[in-house]
Amino acid sequence: DGALVFVLVFVGILLSTISTAHAAPGLWIDGRFTVGESTRFDWSGVAIWLTDVHGSSVSVLLDESQTVGNVYSVMVDGVLLPTTLNASASVHSYVLVSDLDPSQSHSIVLRKRSEASYGVVTFRGFSVDGETLQLQPRLLPAQSSSASSASSASSSSSSSSSSSLFSPPSSSSSSSSSSRSIEFIGDSVTCAYGALGTFPCMASQFNQDVLQGYVGITARALQARFHAECWSGKGVVRNYGAPNTTSPDPFPIYWNRTLGNLVSPTWDFSSWLPDAVVIHLGGNDYSTAPAPPVSTFDAGYLRLLDSVSAAYAHPVHIFAICGPMYGDPCAQVHRVLSAWSALNDGRGHFVDAEFPLTPDLLGCDYHPNVAGHQAMAQRLIPAMRQVLGW
Repeated sequence: DGALVFVLVFVGILLSTISTAHAAPGLWIDGRFTVGESTRFDWSGVAIWLTDVHGSSVSVLLDESQTVGNVYSVMVDGVLLPTTLNASASVHSYVLVSDLDPSQSHSIVLRKRSEASYGVVTFRGFSVDGETLQLQPRLLPAQSSSASSASSASSSSSSSSSSSLFSPPSSSSSSSSSSRSIEFIGDSVTCAYGALGTFPCMASQFNQDVLQGYVGITARALQARFHAECWSGKGVVRNYGAPNTTSPDPFPIYWNRTLGNLVSPTWDFSSWLPDAVVIHLGGNDYSTAPAPPVSTFDAGYLRLLDSVSAAYAHPVHIFAICGPMYGDPCAQVHRVLSAWSALNDGRGHFVDAEFPLTPDLLGCDYHPNVAGHQAMAQRLIPAMRQVLGW
């Protein structure tokens, strides 16, 4: 009898231990970043996901000494908090949430709203209840669904909600809630410059949010994860307000960088494989005088298309969306894209987003507000659905 009691007690302790054991926290980054002595990033929409957290409060340590202070959204357990994190231009610890149930597993998502032009951010880690987590971040990879018919079929039948799209994976798996992925590259419109402002107003890091622009709207509608490389004022061959017909640093020299602000390291394109790339560029080239010659712009746009296509080992679809800013060279973009597509298996697709930016669609500095971005997305989404079968 004594032996039986011992066995029962031992089994009870074992079951209790198993039931109370927690999965180890996981740390994932969705977006371009560097890893070494520090983790750095700067592009719009980069997300840091902390998974399987048990504690009552979570803080993040950011170093923004080389910036003017970026702005972030915070999501806790799939719920977007109504307040944003406005970082200061220094090293500082910020409390993200302080009222969690420590008996439950939680997830935290910190996503950068502001664009790369506001500077490089150094992420120095999360702490839970004052204790720093010793975790090495991992890139959440994307496997192009076009490279796997099984993945595409599974993704197409998914009925997950848009909130689960931006929920982290478990710490034991690199799989996310969506196998679909889109890369967006572009100028201020892609960055959602001034989209949260009420016209008339001046744009700043506080009134832009890539998630509320056509990028985020499109990604949510298509249940796709995204990377966004964008920089306000940049053009295909000439930047906004440049004194000459071409600029030494138009956008194409930036898009292959891991950090937009630094020439090296360049991005490893094999680490993240999108199903499609969306380009919104060209408006800055012609927004002020002197305009580039048509032949110069056309050649520059063609080089960009070739570079994007060559960067990936699989045949990626490229969507060029043009509009709604005044002066966007949509006829030129359409012509160059059509010629390129004819030589590349029909993988180029033009999306006409030219429509009047009426007062109800204006944000800051004559850029589209959230409603204007919704109007853009309403043209882009069906075009991508038709081509990609989503």
